[in-house]
Amino acid sequence: MGRPGVEPGTRHWSVQRTPYLIIYRENAGALEILRVWHGRQDWLGED
Repeated sequence: MGRPGVEPGTRHWSVQRTPYLIIYRENAGALEILRVWHGRQDWLGED
């Protein structure tokens, strides 16, 4: 689920009908949530 992330080994998922983006990776057969971003935040670190 989700799309390949910016960082190697991560994926990102836009939660439908919400402004949230979840950054995650698979770790030992489980999903590890690395970050939850609000859609108005600069999640790519760009100006």
